[in-house]
Amino acid sequence: MFHQWRRSALACLQSQVTSEFLVSRPFCGKGCLARYKGKWSRVEITNLHGSRVLDILFIDVGVQASVEVFELREIPPPFLRDLMAIPPQAVKCCLADLAVSVGSWTPDVVQWLREKVLNTTDCSMKVAKVDETKRCIYVHLFTDKNFHDPARSLNHQMAQSDLFKQQPDVFLTSHSPAKIFTTTLSSKGPSTGDYTNGSPMSTSSPAKPHLRRILSGPRGGNKTTTRPLGTPSPPSSSLQLPPLLEFPSAGSNIDVYVSVACHPGHFVLQPWRDMCKLVVLMGEMILYYNKTEEKPLNIEKDQIYAAKVENSWHRVLVKGVLTNGLVSVYELDYGKHELVSCTQLRPLIKEFRQLPFQAITAQLAGLKPRQWSEEAAIVFRNHVEKKPLVAQLEAVQEATNPWDRKLMVFLVDTSQEERDIWVHDIMAEFAEELTNEL
Repeated sequence: MFHQWRRSALACLQSQVTSEFLVSRPFCGKGCLARYKGKWSRVEITNLHGSRVLDILFIDVGVQASVEVFELREIPPPFLRDLMAIPPQAVKCCLADLAVSVGSWTPDVVQWLREKVLNTTDCSMKVAKVDETKRCIYVHLFTDKNFHDPARSLNHQMAQSDLFKQQPDVFLTSHSPAKIFTTTLSSKGPSTGDYTNGSPMSTSSPAKPHLRRILSGPRGGNKTTTRPLGTPSPPSSSLQLPPLLEFPSAGSNIDVYVSVACHPGHFVLQPWRDMCKLVVLMGEMILYYNKTEEKPLNIEKDQIYAAKVENSWHRVLVKGVLTNGLVSVYELDYGKHELVSCTQLRPLIKEFRQLPFQAITAQLAGLKPRQWSEEAAIVFRNHVEKKPLVAQLEAVQEATNPWDRKLMVFLVDTSQEERDIWVHDIMAEFAEELTNEL
C-alpha cells in the first residue's frame, strides 16, 4: 500500500509541481514532502530556524536534514487519507544489553558499526523489548539470517571487543541502551518565536532604540585604548580570523542587545547593526553543516570551530577538551559557554569567517570596581539581559584576540516614553542601600 501511494504521489508531483504545492505556513509537527535522493518522500518538520531554514525528518527512511522552506511541498489532497493510514516506516532502535559512557562512541567505534550494518542486505534483528513510552525498540543486531544465537549478535561482538576498552572513561553496563539509530518520529516542538539562543532572529531589520534625551549620566570623553600585558598569542590557524568589530569614538551611542549578563562587571553585547547578517549566517551554517558527514577531527584548545549546540550551528572557541568526550566551547556570536560532544564539532570554513564575531564583553561604566553580590547581580540581569538598549561608549580595551576585547559602556533603557533609564544610576543606588544596611 505504501509503495502504491508513493508511486502515485510521485507521478502527480512530477507533472504538477507548481506554486500551489509550496508550503506557505510551516510549523513543527507538520507533515509534507521533500526530495530524498531525487524522489519525493514524506517528512515531518521538527524545528524552525527563523522563517527560512528548518529541520525535517524523513519519516520513512529515518534521515534528518535541514532545508529551506521553498524545498518543501504540500501533500496532494487526493493522497492525504492514504498518508494518514500508513505509519512511518522508520523505527527508532537501540542495541540491547549494551551501554557505554558519553565519550566512548568515538569516530572509530561509529565507523566500525557503520561498516557492519549499512547497506547490508542480510542484516536482521531480534527484538528484545519494546518501550512504548520512548517509542523505541531494543534489539539484538545480526549481519546474517541466523538470529537465534545471541553470541553472534553485534551487541555481543562489541561488548567482547576492545572497541570501548581503549577509552579510559568507558564503562559497560546493562542499565541503559546504546543508541544506534536515533531518528525520533515525534516532533520535539521547540519554540518557533522570533528568538533563537536568546537573541532576535528576525530576517527583517529590528526597530532600533534611539536615545531621545539625557537626564543624567556622562558626557562624551576621549576614547581610551589599552592593551593588557601577557595577552596570549593568537591561535595558529591556516584560515584567517574574521575582521574585528568596529566601534565609534568615545561618547558615541551604539544600539545593542545584551545576550548575557552576569553582573555590572561582566556582560555581553551584540550590535544591532549586524543582527540581520548574523541571522543569514546562522541559516547558512545550518544548511551546510547538517548536510556534511561527520569525520574524525583533531580538536585543539584555543582554536575556532563550528559546533552544534541544541539545534543550531555556532562559531565557537574551544576552551577545553575533557576526557569524557565533551568539549567546553565559547559561542563567539552570543557570548555563552556550553558543553558539547566532540562529535558535534566541524572545521569553520572560510565562507563563515567573513562576518566579525558578534559577541563583545563589556563592563558598566560610572561605577567603582567592586565585588557584586548575587542580589545585585539579579537586579542587574533583570534590567538588561535579553533587552535592546543603547550603549554609550566610554572606552575600548584592545587585545590580541578578538574575543578578549572589552568595552566600558553606559547602558540606557529608552523603552519608556517619560524618561531614559541609566542603568549605572540604578546600580549605584542599590550598592549605596546595601552599604547603609551594613
